Amino acid sequence: MITYADIRAKQAEIQEARQEYIQRLRDMAKRLVKTYEDSLALPKPRWLDIEGNSHPYVYLSHDSCCEKPEDLQVDFQDGVTFNLYTVVDDDPRQSVSVNITVSILLLDGDNMTISVDGYQARTFSHVDTNAKINEVCEYIKDSILMSMNEVTFGKKSLSEVKG
Repeated sequence: MITYADIRAKQAEIQEARQEYIQRLRDMAKRLVKTYEDSLALPKPRWLDIEGNSHPYVYLSHDSCCEKPEDLQVDFQDGVTFNLYTVVDDDPRQSVSVNITVSILLLDGDNMTISVDGYQARTFSHVDTNAKINEVCEYIKDSILMSMNEVTFGKKSLSEVKG
């Protein structure tokens, strides 16, 4: 006979599995951001604006500014998605950042998958080694450089109108 204690135990088991899932994705986000930041060989961890306020060179957000990986909202089906910003010009008067969208999720229960949407979208499967995380980081940096190549000055010429 099934009792309330059995039902409650099952609910506790599900809650524990949810927490493990959330923590696993947040840990991967934290690991990715740390590896990425380290790979940039930054001259210093933070830069100062014209008013003397300190800012990170790498930060992430999702619906708000400057979140920590451990605070990211995780969806049980879609995983976690956040914007990874990299300061590409730390001019104290007018800094410039480039945004790359990163999604992390588990496929089939154990396949850690990271999708990067910057200059072009790319998905990395079975991201479970340092080498694979480094590959994702290199793609992020390459995507930033490629997006910076799309600078245009002036206007494109207008098509000639014949009347």
